Amino acid sequence: YNDGYAEMCGNRHPAAFGHPFKDLWFDIWDGVEPIISAAYAGQGTSMDDIEFIMHRKGYPEETHFAFSYTPVRDPWGKVLGMFCACTETTTEVKLRREEISQRERFAQVFELSPGGIAMLLGPDHVFDYANDSYYSMVGLCRDIIGRPVAEALKEVVDQGIIDLLDEVFRTGTPYIARGMPIDLNRGPEGETQRRFIDLVYQAMRDVHGTTIGILVQ
Repeated sequence: YNDGYAEMCGNRHPAAFGHPFKDLWFDIWDGVEPIISAAYAGQGTSMDDIEFIMHRKGYPEETHFAFSYTPVRDPWGKVLGMFCACTETTTEVKLRREEISQRERFAQVFELSPGGIAMLLGPDHVFDYANDSYYSMVGLCRDIIGRPVAEALKEVVDQGIIDLLDEVFRTGTPYIARGMPIDLNRGPEGETQRRFIDLVYQAMRDVHGTTIGILVQ
């Protein structure tokens, strides 16, 4: 095995050299033995993610790998061994899990908020999320997710809302209004109703500081 594989072996390197695969990975043997047996029987296996609890560093830890086990044959097709290409993905899997957990926590906070909250993505201000309070404000029957504001709430275009959103997206400067009048087609027949709202538009940024959307409160 190479240096990359040696790192995955933890404290078992370099003693693993020259010893059976089962001796190296005795703690996960029940999980890998069927895959190895399949490779020696001529059947390759490839997986984007497999999870193991390993003790390679002297303590149990959750690990994830992307790998392939491929039979190695002689010129006449006889299986002589197995080739393993493997990449540890533990860090990436845990980061994705944390991101999902964080999004779920944010969503829960947004849902519990007494005020309307929406997230708009991109320069066209496409609705990515809206909580129940926001739907109550603009109309429960609205189909807004995945649609630009100018399309989902057509009546706000002539009221200057898109211009305000464009300015926040362009400059990153928040926009705050108190008691702002807005006419919304809230009724089932599309009748216009005037509402007065307190409003905050805030730029949402990626890790590089680039504006990617707007948080509406």
